[in-house]
Amino acid sequence: MHAIHMDAIFVTCIVIGVINVDKTKVMASDGIAYRILIQNELLKQVDTFPYLGSLITKDGECTTEFRTRLNRGHAIRASLQ
Repeated sequence: MHAIHMDAIFVTCIVIGVINVDKTKVMASDGIAYRILIQNELLKQVDTFPYLGSLITKDGECTTEFRTRLNRGHAIRASLQ
């Protein structure tokens, strides 16, 4: 597991309100787990996250995205019946 300390870069961003440490998450697509600390707070590492209406996954596969969209479509259709 790699540890990255980015305090010098992010302190200014946190002070001016650009980065919310509580809401910021990390996803590694190279299979390596990273420990990213900002002001001694460990950022949560996730396997997926929604971005602009799509589900981004660490493995780059689309299967989860397709299932998510199909389930949304089925739910909408069921609500209209």
